[in-house]
This record gives sequence, C-alpha cells and structure tokens, in this order.
Amino acid sequence: MEQREISKWIILFFIGCLVFPTYGTPNQQKETHKLLMNVNANWKNLNHELAFTFKPNSEQELVQLHLLNVVSYLENQNLNNLNKNQKKNRLRNIETLRNYSLSGEFPINNITNYRIPIFIDSRNIHCAVGYLMKESGFGDMAQEIASKQLLFYLKDIEHEQLENWQKSSGLNLFEMALIQPTYGPPTPVCGAPSPIQWNTVNSETKITKLIESEDRKSIYAIAQTDELGINHKIINYSPEKESWENIGSSIKGQISELAFIDNQIYISVLIPEEKFPHQILKLNGRKWEKVAHFDGNIISIQTFENKLYVLGNFNKVSDTISSRFVVIDANSIQPFQAIGLKPMYFDGIKSSETALFLTNYSGVYKFKNDTINYLTDIRYFNYITDFTIDAVMDTFYLSSMSISGFNKYYDNQEHTVHNNNMMASKSYPYQSIDYTKSKVMNGNIIIAGDFRSSTLKPQINDNRQLVHCADTNSLHWYGEGLLYYQDQTFYPILKEGIVLDLVQLNNQIYILKNDGSIAFADIESIEKEVVDLRERGIVNENKFKE
Repeated sequence: MEQREISKWIILFFIGCLVFPTYGTPNQQKETHKLLMNVNANWKNLNHELAFTFKPNSEQELVQLHLLNVVSYLENQNLNNLNKNQKKNRLRNIETLRNYSLSGEFPINNITNYRIPIFIDSRNIHCAVGYLMKESGFGDMAQEIASKQLLFYLKDIEHEQLENWQKSSGLNLFEMALIQPTYGPPTPVCGAPSPIQWNTVNSETKITKLIESEDRKSIYAIAQTDELGINHKIINYSPEKESWENIGSSIKGQISELAFIDNQIYISVLIPEEKFPHQILKLNGRKWEKVAHFDGNIISIQTFENKLYVLGNFNKVSDTISSRFVVIDANSIQPFQAIGLKPMYFDGIKSSETALFLTNYSGVYKFKNDTINYLTDIRYFNYITDFTIDAVMDTFYLSSMSISGFNKYYDNQEHTVHNNNMMASKSYPYQSIDYTKSKVMNGNIIIAGDFRSSTLKPQINDNRQLVHCADTNSLHWYGEGLLYYQDQTFYPILKEGIVLDLVQLNNQIYILKNDGSIAFADIESIEKEVVDLRERGIVNENKFKE
C-alpha cells in the first residue's frame, strides 16, 4: 500500500511539472535552452524566457516542453498593438495551443533522418500551427499547405490566405515561427529475425492442403498430379518413416477437403467430367466410391460425433434429398435437423471436440446435444474480410486482418485480441496481405498468412523504427507469415515466407508454404524461445527502472 501511495505521488508530481511552470537552476535553464534550440532555432535570444525546465524522456515530451514554453512566452507578451478582435482570437489560439500541447499527439517523422517540420503527417495528425488553422476554421488551408509544402518552415510557406489568417489570429510572424516545432527522425531499435528453427519435409509433388490423421501420428495432404493443378490425389506422410505414400487412386478433378468417420476417409471433390461434378467420395480399399452428388458447390465438410456434416450452395442431394445442409453416416444421408432450429441459410461450419459451430452472415450458432442455440453476433461483420475460423471445445475463434488479431466467442461473450505490431509497406513484395488459417494449439492461437510482423508494438507518438540486427539477444523479433500468440503478445515464429496451411502433430507444428514446401518445428522449442525473449525484456525493463 505504501509503495502504491508513493507511485501515485510521483505521477501527480510529473503532471504538475507539465501544467505549472518549473523555474530551474541556471544549469537547468541552460540545458533546456540547448534542447529547445534543436526543436526551433527561434529560441536563440529567448534563453531567459523559459518557464518549464523538466527533462524530457521521449520525443513526445521534448515537443511538449517546447510548446508549453511557447504558451508561457505568448501569455507574457504586450498586447497594446492588437485590436479587440485580434486579442479575442489570440487568447483562443493560446488556449487551443495549450490543450494541444497537453494532449501529446504530434506528427511523427518517418520521412527524414534529421529534424524537420511536418505540417500534417501520414496519420492526418496536424503540427501545432496546422492545428491552430484547423481549429480556427482554416482546415482546408492547412491541408493545401501539407499537400505541396509539407516539410517547409513557416517563413518559406506561401499561400494566398496565410497572411490574412495570421493577422486575424492575434499572433505575429515571429510568434508563429516560434510555435512551429521540428520533429526528430525515428530512433533505431535493434530487431533480429525470428530465431525459430524449422526442419524441411521433402516432397516430390505440389501440395495444396494439410490434414491431421485421426490419431495425430501422420499427415494427409492433397497434392496435384499435373502442372495445372486440374487433377489431385491424397498422400500420407509418416514422420517415423520420413516418407510419403499414395492413398487410393488419383482423382480426375480437384479435391477440396478430407475428413474421417471411424477411420474411414471421405473427400469432397469437383470432377468436371461428371454430370453432377460436386461429390462426396469415400475410400474403399484403393478405390474412391461415390457417396453422394450435389447440384451445387460444397462449402465445407466437418466431422462431429462420427457423422459427416456437409454444407453448401446446393438444393438437392443425390436427386432425392432437398436440403442445403446434410448429415452423412455409415448408413444414410439426412437433412440437418436440430431442436430449436428455425429455417435459415448457413454459410460457414466448424467442428470442435464438443460442438459444431455454424455461421449465418454475422450470427454464430452452436449445435450440441441435438440442440442448436444462438451464440453471438460478430460485431462490425460488414467490415471484416477474408477471415479464418477455428473451434476448441465450446469456444469459437475468428481471425482476420480486418480485426488485426482475433475474436474469441464463448458463453455469449466476445473477447477481442488486437495485434498492434503488424508491418506493411510499399516495399513489401507480396500482392495481398491476409490471414489464410488460424488454429489453437496447446491453448495458444497460431495464425498463418501473408504478412510481416514484429514484437515492437507502436506507441503514441512513437518515433522508433525497427532495424535489422544480427544480435540474437535482441529484445525484438521480426518475421513473416506465421504468428504465435502467448501472454498478450503475437510472436513472429517464421523468418520469411507466406504460409497457406498448418496442422499439429503431437508436439510439432507442420506448415505449408506458398511454394509447396513443408516444414516443421517443435512447439516446446518455440515456447522456450518465447520465454527467453520475454525474460530478456523483463531484465532490460528492470535495468531501465533502476
């Protein structure tokens, strides 16, 4: 309790330092004047006008130190040469500048490697002068200046309305120039590429999808049998033997998904030569036998309680069953039925160990014990694109770049986890940035896709920039295509590449990259590296506090 009280008084004291003048010793005045000269050279002859001399610990606090001293200077000037309207506008502008200073939200210099004014940055954050323009009704002028004279000093800016605005503002030209800060370049922060070691799995065929076996002792994969990807086959990989074998005969068409019912393999296929090309097949010995055909495409197949649930945009199944959602077991095909089910169209399906989750536009429903119940509504669904889903027990997960993270739905509750450290830039070579699959492993979600990320989380007025560092003891990682979420942080666990699919086999993660290659890593080794990184960060944080 005593420590908490001390911390509270420290915080209050710091706030007081920002709000009230802190006339310091001659040395403090000298050091502050030196700092402010870096921000704005117009402080040259004003070394005795400084009211605030606190020591800034960041770029944000340095700009605040400058602006609060400007406000104090403006308040102490003679106003005899101003008319009534100019005095009114001056007082309003000074108050606006004070509030702007205390807000601490200033432009960020990610353009140059030296201090420079930035009128309006890429986030539409205005500089101090631009903000005064906007708040006094001249926002268009501020935007026009930023579009053509973004990095200009005020004395060099030309605009037909600028002189009239300045005269009416109650601030003279020198005061305007004194207000305008410069902004420092980003501080380089050392980042090392993700250190997770991945082992390659050799394959002679182009693989498009990975599926775990029922006993999680081997991997099934959908593979192409021709260069165009028109024909497919199923192959199986044994980690123990480190070899692949063909499962059944090749298909003269495309295989979309694979599922199991009591060790029986079922696949959904598109066979163009057939009258009804959309079909469900099952393996009998070495041959694939048709179980059902559909007059429309299949969205997904999922296994739940030893039954195969087939959802799609079809109306009839095997010419006899009128339904868009059917259940297949060893003996029959039946339309999906559930207690509490109202007529509706489902567009997504995902099974877990204990439930079957269904989506209807933005609504999520849970089927369990022959009963279907509304679970929740996906907020801001209209703005979410290219999402992936997963389910564990009675919890439903939705991941998307639109969320920049994932949503977790359970017990009529929603919990959102944002990933604030995604990185994208014009130099990034990939055309689309998205998530391709998400999967919960050992209680932590892993997200695959086409993106770059790091462990450097941006802050307000962040002037840090992650730069490559060969030091393996770096406090930050960066990587591509694969994220591991643990303890409120997303960790890049792949150095480079786009990841299309991933599965878990015992204590290993297997990933499929966009070039068709497969690699695996131990979850325990990933967790050990993550713990080591966190501990280095904690040690560094404690050193900083000392």
